[in-house]
Amino acid sequence: MQHIETSNLQAILEEAGCNTEYARQIAVLDGLGSHEEALRFMKCARCDLIETMHDIQRKVDRMDTLIRNEEKKRGERHDENRKIESYGRMG
Repeated sequence: MQHIETSNLQAILEEAGCNTEYARQIAVLDGLGSHEEALRFMKCARCDLIETMHDIQRKVDRMDTLIRNEEKKRGERHDENRKIESYGRMG
């Protein structure tokens, strides 16, 4: 792994989606020269991110199904290209 200062590596890992403690552990391992172990932890963190992404995709798919069902009830045609500006962001 290219040498990155421990504090920089931790910040980069956190930006990439690692929680603070996990990012710190990886950065410490790398700083101690345990590059293989740090790499293993990073791969585990990546798997967690992929799983989260899949969970979110399933939620988006469910929402799409609900939208299509409601549009069918109303006889509306689903138009992929239209911009939906009136709905705003829901938190």
